[in-house]
Amino acid sequence: MKRIAGSLSLLLLIFLLSGVSVFAANNRPGNVKTLKATAGEKEVKLSWSGASKATGYYVYRIDGSKLKKVGTTKKKQCVIKKLALNKTYKFKVIAYRKVGKKTYTSAAYSPTVQVKTKVTTPAKPGNVKVVTYGSNALKISWSKAKNATGYEVYRVNGNTEKRVVALTGTSYTHKKLSASTTYTYKVRSYRKAGSVKAYSAFSAKISKKPFELSAEAASIRTFAYDAVTKNRVVVQNLTTGKSQILEKNTQVAAAAKSGSSITAWLNNGDKIRISSANLKYQKGTYRRYADEQATRVLKETYNKIYIDSKSDYTTAAKEEYINSLSLSSPTKYLVWISQYRARVNIFEKKSGKWKLIRSFPCMIGRSGSQKGIYSIRYKFSTGDHGGPSLQWTGSKPWEGNMFHPNFRGDLNGYKDISKNGVAHSGGCIRCTQTQLNWMYKNLKVGTTVYSY
Repeated sequence: MKRIAGSLSLLLLIFLLSGVSVFAANNRPGNVKTLKATAGEKEVKLSWSGASKATGYYVYRIDGSKLKKVGTTKKKQCVIKKLALNKTYKFKVIAYRKVGKKTYTSAAYSPTVQVKTKVTTPAKPGNVKVVTYGSNALKISWSKAKNATGYEVYRVNGNTEKRVVALTGTSYTHKKLSASTTYTYKVRSYRKAGSVKAYSAFSAKISKKPFELSAEAASIRTFAYDAVTKNRVVVQNLTTGKSQILEKNTQVAAAAKSGSSITAWLNNGDKIRISSANLKYQKGTYRRYADEQATRVLKETYNKIYIDSKSDYTTAAKEEYINSLSLSSPTKYLVWISQYRARVNIFEKKSGKWKLIRSFPCMIGRSGSQKGIYSIRYKFSTGDHGGPSLQWTGSKPWEGNMFHPNFRGDLNGYKDISKNGVAHSGGCIRCTQTQLNWMYKNLKVGTTVYSY
């Protein structure tokens, strides 16, 4: 009897153990059968096939002979971040299932996937164009490419290709060209991560022939800064092609306030190259009201500029210059603020060319007004500046530069708008009431304003 009882106990134990194994097997989730990886620069995206009865998934990275859990998710994908660039990684996934307080995993891991992080390839530049841009110059432009950190412009000459420039912007002006030569370009984008670069394909080739402006049109310039030489200095005279000695306190008109080799003009009109470190820029003092009630007066200093409003360019030179810039406008008019001459010039598009229809003196900023390509943003029939005003910079109403009348006498001797042809405003362009009335009536919002 004892033998029979022992045998029954052993059989019962075997039955109970096999029952536990069957129970555990029934609670295991299925296996993950496929695993895919997509590499980024410092991250990897993993995706896999779903496992039956799975509550979620554990994600492991294989480091040599060790497994390191790097993620837990209930989804069938995850992104592993903070990885090193240009490095190979291995991953595997296993499903898990929660039953009560217990967790069961699949009988096997997924297949191992191997992936190498890499620099994201940027998109190819689009909308690539080339237009004439002044005398013997071409402007190449393109739209911003996705994932790009920079661009390269190449010139193609027969079977020869040469990089012209690498830059982060979306346009480049190629200068000092020959008007008798057709130039061909192509552009590609690049993305740099660490010391590694990835390049897009090249854009389609584009070609254009520049042209040479007349002497007068080529001489058109903007305002310059009043300056004197700090010490005796040797400069390169671009007009004569020779070196020249300038004595201390020689007056020059400098095109910029900083730079190791900036353009400047002497009183006789000669163009030179000089470092801003050799120049002392002249300052002026301006008095203004500090409040709307005009009860408090402030004194401010500013950089003096040089302009010449006593003469003007010919109509032919103005039209030649503006048309050489390939400027466009969504309306039939275009406005050019000639800061050097302190004049507003208005053009109308006729037979595909800009024709000058109106020109009048104005007041510009005492340190110059903003330079660049803008547009009429807002129009006001009345306001603090007096009747009509047109705003041409700034994204919000009344927060930008205007075309407006001199709405009240100030503290510096400019009592009315008859003081035209001077640099005195805070940056706005002051005009006569008659000219403003015409501009308000005819210039639509969106009209291009070129300030130079």
